[in-house]
Amino acid sequence: MPMLAALALPACRDKSEARMDPEWLRLEAERVKLAHQVELMNLRLAKVENRDGEWAERSAELDQEVALRAWLKEKAGMLKSELVERTSQVERERLEMLQALRSQSVGRTYDQLAGARGRTFTEVVITRVTEVGIEFRHATGSARLAAAELTSTQQGMFGIDPGISGEALQQENAVAQAYESWVDERVAVSNDREKSREAELLAAEAARLRPQPVVASVAAANTRLRDKPREMGRERYTTWYPYSYSRSRYSYCRPGYTYGTPSPYSVRSSPNISGIGYAPSASRCPSSPVVTRRPINSFTFP
Repeated sequence: MPMLAALALPACRDKSEARMDPEWLRLEAERVKLAHQVELMNLRLAKVENRDGEWAERSAELDQEVALRAWLKEKAGMLKSELVERTSQVERERLEMLQALRSQSVGRTYDQLAGARGRTFTEVVITRVTEVGIEFRHATGSARLAAAELTSTQQGMFGIDPGISGEALQQENAVAQAYESWVDERVAVSNDREKSREAELLAAEAARLRPQPVVASVAAANTRLRDKPREMGRERYTTWYPYSYSRSRYSYCRPGYTYGTPSPYSVRSSPNISGIGYAPSASRCPSSPVVTRRPINSFTFP
């Protein structure tokens, strides 16, 4: 013990002296500061390690949730397809049942049948059942009642669905309106064509009945318009006179001679020569009013 005390006394004396050194104090302060920094970094590192562990756990949970969602989505698709198939099957079976009820209803007889709106029929015989309603004969004729005119009991008895009946009735009305519009259009087109044809016929008839002027240059060769002027006069006097004519009759009169058919006009010629005159014979020419015309293109040769 005395030996240890003797050894410790110089060491304590040295440490005390070292603490009195400013350089030692500075280095001691830096050591303490670095120790605190190391401790702080260790704490932060521990937190980061904890966070990494939590992140790994959360990632694993997320992967499990994604896989679960994928499985649920696949299962939902399968269930949806199965539901659609089952729904279609149920609808087919329902329609088949309704069709069977409709077929069984044909031929049924009722002493009296009253609809939902108060219409009553007697001696009823069902002739046809469609998606729209029932058709039947009764004591005074035939009739049809749609689904809206039947009671719910009658709809079930005859196999009529109100929704299907309404859609079928709308479609039937649309088809009927389209057909009526088509018929009206065709009738209008036919009337226009008939009016146009009548107008063409009237125009052709008017053109046929309109009198056409007769021109000598285009007249037939065997008509009197093609005849050459006749010579009239005696001795050395010759006079040329025109003829009077109509579309249907032609008459030419000379003293003592009559040609052609009777005409409403007769010609009395008076040449420009004194002492010489020509007049038609009253006994040979038609008994019509005498019309005197002045000669046209009269030539006298001495």
